[in-house]
Parts: sequence; structure tokens; C-alpha cells
Amino acid sequence: NFTVSIPTTLRKQPGKITLLFYTPESYQKEHKYPFIINFHGGGYTIGSAADDARWAAHVTNQLNAVFVSVDYGLAPEHPYPTAIGDGVDAIRWLWSHADEHGLDSKRTVVTGFSAGGTLSLVTPLRLHAEMKSNPSPADAVGGVAGVVAFYPGLDWTQTRAERTASNPISARNGSIPPSLYELFDCSYLGFEHR
Repeated sequence: NFTVSIPTTLRKQPGKITLLFYTPESYQKEHKYPFIINFHGGGYTIGSAADDARWAAHVTNQLNAVFVSVDYGLAPEHPYPTAIGDGVDAIRWLWSHADEHGLDSKRTVVTGFSAGGTLSLVTPLRLHAEMKSNPSPADAVGGVAGVVAFYPGLDWTQTRAERTASNPISARNGSIPPSLYELFDCSYLGFEHR
């Protein structure tokens, strides 16, 4: 329904993050809506905040909530841990501007698919660390009430080949080409994770 561009604070090089707001049909800024912060998939290298628009439209109207999709910095221009820092910046900005956009900052849910699922798990952890080491006034008004992670990457101690071999779905239905995984890993992590 609308976009907002916010400044980064945790990147090495200053920049901007675009937030895409999807609102329910009943949206009024005077009301306090629970809100979902979404991180798109794409191996931290491809994709955009608009990728989950159908999911956002369904969620906003089913839950009468505001859905905010984060256009975090992509690798290779923005390698690890940029996407996580952008997520923290987005959450803190949304909490500090909750009244302007009709958001109930105490009812924040973080979600995402694939790389976005991983970001939905690790961003609240980084947020917690930032709240301890660099407190912000926004921290006092917000709270992550839930996380919904769809097929996140959870174990980078195994190689991609080991994970694929142990996954019966990948073995039966095929998988993403290994060269694409190599592109993701080299771009975001700075090395191949075979």
C-alpha cells in the first residue's frame, strides 16, 4: 500500500532500507494493529521485499494486521552480516515510528521464507544483543511476540552436499542447482560452503 525509506545504522557504509507496507482493508492509522515484519528469500543475494506480496495480502486480511516487508541489502554488495543489521534497523525504526503507522509495537511477529526464514530467527537475537550493548528508546516500547520461520537454514556446520544427501525431499524431487548455492555462499559469506 505504501513504502518508506529508512536510514541504516548498523552497516559499515551508510545507506537506506526500503520497507513495503501492506495494510488490511480496514486500515486506519489511529488504530493499533499487530504487525508482521517479513524477510524475503533468495540466498541473501537475489529477490526483493515485493516477492511475498501474495502472502502479505492473505495475512493482512486474515489477521487484520499490518505486514511490513524489508528490502534488506543483498550480497555481494552487502555481505554477511548486513542483512541481519538491516533487519535490526527495520525493527527499531518501526517500533520508534509505531504511532505514525498504526502499529502495536508490543505485538510484533517476525517471519520469512528460506534465507528470510533464517533472518527471522537470527535478527531477534542480534536485536537482543544490540538492546544490551546500544540501548535505544525504541527498545522500551517494542517486543517480538513471535517468529514464524519457513524452511530456514539452521545448520551451516554440514556442507551443502551433506545436507542434500540427508534430505529425502531433495533426493526424490531434485534440488536447487549446486552452482546457485555456490553463488549465494560466495556472495554472502565470502566463501564456498560445499
